[in-house]
Amino acid sequence: MTNPAEDNECICGSGKPFHNCCGDIDAPFWNEQANGRVTGTFFDPQLARYVEKEPLCEYRGATCPPGILLRKLSSDYQLMDIARALVTTSDAQDALVKGPDQQRRATSGRVTGIVEQGALTDRVIELVRKAYAREIEPFFKCKLKSLEAPQVLRYSRGSHYKPHSDSDVINPATGRWRKAQNRDYSLLIYLDEDFQGGELIFPNFDYKLRPEAGMLAAFPSDFRYLHGAMPVLSGVRHAIVSWCAVEPPSR
Repeated sequence: MTNPAEDNECICGSGKPFHNCCGDIDAPFWNEQANGRVTGTFFDPQLARYVEKEPLCEYRGATCPPGILLRKLSSDYQLMDIARALVTTSDAQDALVKGPDQQRRATSGRVTGIVEQGALTDRVIELVRKAYAREIEPFFKCKLKSLEAPQVLRYSRGSHYKPHSDSDVINPATGRWRKAQNRDYSLLIYLDEDFQGGELIFPNFDYKLRPEAGMLAAFPSDFRYLHGAMPVLSGVRHAIVSWCAVEPPSR
């Protein structure tokens, strides 16, 4: 059977076939033209100072870029029970993006669905709170102040999220960033891995990782950590996402 997502016109509006545009994992857009991307990477000496104080972690024997935390959540999180229920939920709505005016709108840069959590809402919130307390606070040496309601995102074939900052917006005329949302750290918890594509990317580090079921990823929400989700080529990808604000550091 022909994969329509590969042969049809790309969902980004370029007019190109999907497989020659957003469906191309090595397409330059994803790695070189992220909105607001710096010239070079944060591994370069002149830029490394902007992340040199961020903590380091290792995942599967490899060191992650500064400030990117990866963990495989243990069984006591009871994640698999929650995951089985969420991935089989049929109710979902299109995800919207909040603009500088704080209004939420559909955009070609974000094509994904938000799964209705229903009776699982409290369990998802408790799961995320536990992850912040056990993983994020010790790693980043911070104290949780407030937590946004978690979302469960569903990426089906062709779904993607172009590189973006979770807290900052850029002025295209000046190239300067400003904080627009009260978010300090972002969190993702992946629920499955039976899909192709859908890699998590960080253009400012030239870093790409393959999500795994039970994997937690966390990082600062600011513009240094522009990140995106590569298009899903087959299967369905689910992730719990959340954002938090933390207490100011004590002096």
